Amino acid sequence: MRSFTIVNPLLLPHEYERSPFGRVRDLRRLLAERSESPEQLAARTGVSNMTWRRLLAKRDSTTLPEKYRAILERHFAPPAPALDAHLIAVAGLGGSELSVLERMESDGRAARDVESVVRDAERKQRATPGLPERLTSPLAALVAMAPSASLAAKALIAGALLYFLNPLDLVADALIGIGFLDDAGVVAIVLKKLSLTKRARVEGQEA
Repeated sequence: MRSFTIVNPLLLPHEYERSPFGRVRDLRRLLAERSESPEQLAARTGVSNMTWRRLLAKRDSTTLPEKYRAILERHFAPPAPALDAHLIAVAGLGGSELSVLERMESDGRAARDVESVVRDAERKQRATPGLPERLTSPLAALVAMAPSASLAAKALIAGALLYFLNPLDLVADALIGIGFLDDAGVVAIVLKKLSLTKRARVEGQEA
């Protein structure tokens, strides 16, 4: 089984932990951008206007206390960009859906017993609480396809399931909240390819 490392640091969770309200100058900027007074800020946040005025009296470079930084973030920070499963899979496995499919097919062809891979994937799915719905449903679809799939399709299915079975892939499974995002992206890409292939075959038979 291949090992992987995270290749795109922009996707790491620490990138979303940087505060836009780290210093007094950020508090001044917020008030200027919103054309608000300390009294209006107090009414919005539940912190007294005297507290905000005392902070504003400090130097621009003064670090805001964590308590007030957290309050400002809760009320004014933009939501963190959503981590995209498809983007993680594509960026980490060669930069295109084709590169993901080629990797999965290569790994799947190396699997000697696809049936055991399917059983192991089902076992891991049952034993892993909290898997995202965007992963569980596509996994179930791949497992259902496996028995009657062509050799080429079985290779893709086995590759995707082997990727799911690897706990140390692009994003380690143990990372709470994001550990299975890359798996969801890989499985979705493979399922999309198999669905398109099946549709093309059906349309060809009807023509």
